[in-house]
Amino acid sequence: MKISPKELNSNQLAQWKNIGYEVVGKTSDGRDKKAQKLEYHESHPIALLEYMKPHLKEVILHNYIA
Repeated sequence: MKISPKELNSNQLAQWKNIGYEVVGKTSDGRDKKAQKLEYHESHPIALLEYMKPHLKEVILHNYIA
């Protein structure tokens, strides 16, 4: 994925969110019990693009199969 020079040099912050997981307890067999949590982020566009790169293949494949 190519990144535009505007994104590399931008001083503006991008607001974005994703679904993460937080540990809310333990199961009866000792494993972590997790709950989904909506996480809000504010970062430079390059940081958002770096976060998205590994996930893009999964999204494209999911949309193609579904």
